Amino acid sequence: MNEIKKLIFLLFAIFLFCYFFYLLDSNEILEIKHDGLKSFVYFGIIIFSFFSILFAFLSFEGIKLKVLFSFIPIIAFIQILNFGIINTLLNASSWKTQTIVYQNKFDDSKKVEFQMLDIGFAGYDKRTVEVNYITDWFFISKNKGIYNSDWKKINKEVNELELEY
Repeated sequence: MNEIKKLIFLLFAIFLFCYFFYLLDSNEILEIKHDGLKSFVYFGIIIFSFFSILFAFLSFEGIKLKVLFSFIPIIAFIQILNFGIINTLLNASSWKTQTIVYQNKFDDSKKVEFQMLDIGFAGYDKRTVEVNYITDWFFISKNKGIYNSDWKKINKEVNELELEY
């Protein structure tokens, strides 16, 4: 029985990891650039929220601990149901850089990029945003429209979606 509790605790820890990055990415606070990680987070939040609810009821005997540890998974599950399971799965793809429009002269991690998102049968969503890369897997984006002398125009074609045009 002790091994089962350890496994259930591991599933709960994976759920917390997925939920943390899901909240950051879905609210566009810290966006995930790596497709594998983003898919794991978005698919994991759906799967592990259910198992995390079971974690609370199987691991704890007191009603207070059951309620405390089932609160976050229930909130996550309600958020997913409110947004829609299909919409959550469709948002598992990440924004791809097509063109780097501007580069900051003083900080190489800051760029203005034209990005596209493959939204399936409906085509592509497009945006031009200022991005600040934390790592190759994470970036912070913001809509900014004025680019002064701190920026140099480079118009570098990246084509991460590998579109032919």
